[in-house]
Amino acid sequence: MMRRYEVGPLLNLRDLGGYPVRGGLHTKSGRFFRSDAPANLTQEDVEKLNRLGVETVIDLRGDGEALHRPCSLAGRDPFLYSRHPLLAEGLRIDGERDVPQMYFSMIKNHDAVAAILRRFILTKRAVLFHCTAGKDRTGVIAALLLSLAGVARNDICADYQVSYTYIRAIFETIGREISSFPAFLGLSKLEYIEGFLALFEAEYASAERYMAAIGLSRQETDALREKLIG
Repeated sequence: MMRRYEVGPLLNLRDLGGYPVRGGLHTKSGRFFRSDAPANLTQEDVEKLNRLGVETVIDLRGDGEALHRPCSLAGRDPFLYSRHPLLAEGLRIDGERDVPQMYFSMIKNHDAVAAILRRFILTKRAVLFHCTAGKDRTGVIAALLLSLAGVARNDICADYQVSYTYIRAIFETIGREISSFPAFLGLSKLEYIEGFLALFEAEYASAERYMAAIGLSRQETDALREKLIG
């Protein structure tokens, strides 16, 4: 099972399939892909994504980011593109200690997350969801999906942590060009995701209860889980 895919300029395109879950099953491959922004893709790159089965494309970025680096799949057949910003405009991050709370604020945007998950449920083929680097907003949605599937905590954390390995060149370049750029914003440390998961569990106890809190029915939650591990 291939976990990371090489498609054009994408550095962090990964499959959520192959993780063990309760009952001896595994998350399905070729259903959910997480990625950095699919911008500046060639026709060959686009065709590769189509061959991977990608149908629905969910952009988690804000207006400015999407305008600065337009998604190459937006408005392009056969992809169904929609944008659902997860990060509040003007959100202030003073230091590393704020990262878990920043992540938690994303899933408190119940309407946006519910809309994203319903898009996932309606997709017949595969989903590709992305932000800019494929680390923070994408990582939060990935953690939510893997939690619902019943993936072990260590695997959820590992799926998050590997992002920096793939995208560090981006942030090393930014650091050289912008001396004031906080280095921690490019990292995917264990304590960031563990801190988020602790806040999530303290508030909602489980992924199933979170789904109910944001308005998904039991049938919708079961359908999403079926796509993940069916």
